[in-house]
Amino acid sequence: MGSTNMGYQALKKTASGMLMFVLYLCPVLAQQVSLNEINASNSSVIADEDGDYEDWIEIFNYGDEKVNLKGFYLSDDYAKPYMWEFPETIILPGEYLLVWASGKDRTAPDAPLHTNFRISRDGEEVYFTNAGGKRIDEIAPTPIPTDMVYGRHPDGTGSWHYLEHPTPGSANAAHAEDPFLMHYWLFDTDIPNNTPLESLGAFFDFLPGATIEYTSCLPGYPFHEDHENWRKASMERRNMPTAINYRPEGNDDINYANANLRGLQVRSPFEKDQQQNTIVLHLPSTGFENLVVRFAARDEGAADHLLVDYSVDDSSDSWTAEGLDSAELPLQPDYQLYEIDFHEISQTDNNPDFKVRIRFGGEDMHVDDGSRVTFNNISLDGTALKAYYIHSATGGYGNIHPYGFSRVYKNRSKDFLIFPAPNFQVDKVMLDGTDVTGDVYLEDDTYTFTIGNAVADQRLQAFFSMSTDFLEWHEDGLLVYPNPVTERLTIKASEKFHKVRILSLQGSAIHESPAETSYYQVNTTALSEGMYIIVIHFDDQTVSRMIHVVGL
Repeated sequence: MGSTNMGYQALKKTASGMLMFVLYLCPVLAQQVSLNEINASNSSVIADEDGDYEDWIEIFNYGDEKVNLKGFYLSDDYAKPYMWEFPETIILPGEYLLVWASGKDRTAPDAPLHTNFRISRDGEEVYFTNAGGKRIDEIAPTPIPTDMVYGRHPDGTGSWHYLEHPTPGSANAAHAEDPFLMHYWLFDTDIPNNTPLESLGAFFDFLPGATIEYTSCLPGYPFHEDHENWRKASMERRNMPTAINYRPEGNDDINYANANLRGLQVRSPFEKDQQQNTIVLHLPSTGFENLVVRFAARDEGAADHLLVDYSVDDSSDSWTAEGLDSAELPLQPDYQLYEIDFHEISQTDNNPDFKVRIRFGGEDMHVDDGSRVTFNNISLDGTALKAYYIHSATGGYGNIHPYGFSRVYKNRSKDFLIFPAPNFQVDKVMLDGTDVTGDVYLEDDTYTFTIGNAVADQRLQAFFSMSTDFLEWHEDGLLVYPNPVTERLTIKASEKFHKVRILSLQGSAIHESPAETSYYQVNTTALSEGMYIIVIHFDDQTVSRMIHVVGL
């Protein structure tokens, strides 16, 4: 197998470029290992050596050389990148390494590896740092349901998405292109009976924030038991189950016959003083497209039809039915399946503020006779978007936001804000080695670059230079910094200079270089500690500065 950790013989099988964002210095990391697959809630996929179904992280070597992971780190906390350290572990080209995110903290030779942390299924970052302290891969917080996986396809360098099925220790499966359940409400005996409800969280939610919000037409709702409007114009549990749109995958795969189901009713009156009983489904769809809402509903003498519209922003009064096949859904005395298809409405895709509103229509909605409309098994399905990562970071002389690895979904765009330090300016911006400075725009003292229509992982570089105004104000239009210097001395001038020399205090030449530039850097690590003279030759003058070289 070729690994120091021989406990992985059953789990390791043979089967992007990263970025350092610094001032005029951007080394390319010799990365050939990456995070490849994550299982954040494992109930049945694969058991560890103790027989426990623990979370796991897969590492893949997609390069041509073996890599010793000793001194590399995994973490689930941005503030603590060195949370768990790899022991001596060789991973050969084309090999997969499974690391259990179990919290058991095991690094013994010839045994499976276990981190000292677990991963949350609701979404938690995972960081992979090399022995030099550089973060070489990262996964942004991503909800991963039980026994599903989030991984790269193709292995090592492909984009991130939900995979069709887990493949621990072997090549990843293809992108899960079939729609799957995102949010689901079933109504059971955990909901109190004969109790007016204002909101109801999803029974199953792939993303946080899925909620049913109810507004009654009667002011003062909900009412206490002794109030004259008790259980009027209310949303309550209803003992009326149906198999229509029942989704066992949203109920621990329990079949309908064994499920403890009820229903959800809205009672008359449905209108009062121009106010209406209204259900709003909050359906965050971040990372998904091709959305479909489904539910079962029946009328019990209350309404003729449902009125449906939707919202795609965070306001409470921006509703539309544009693009829907029908905004009016006729009701029947028996349960019917209703389907609202948002495939052609792109604004609902990848939208944390997506909402659907349901109201009620009929001849006389003011009648107060205890009639009702009953709902059941409300669901949202969608198709996962492919995700790509943009890697940006910042050293001195400026900042970038967002920082680090930023997830961008396929064919979506993302803005990056670039903030030079005081007395500096943005000099150049590079995207995967291409100069895109001309696409950076300045507004309200903020530089912005937009990556549009993402189709691959990318690296973003920005270069800062000293502000021309600041240089012209400075003596001789010249800056030599930092001083004292440990590793790299920068020379920045308002005009081009032609030669740079470094002399000892006795006048001996130590370094000399031609330079037709206004910006130059000198590596000082080869110089002994002490004082030196740097001489810069311009067309019409020669300027010298004393510099102090100190050790690291």
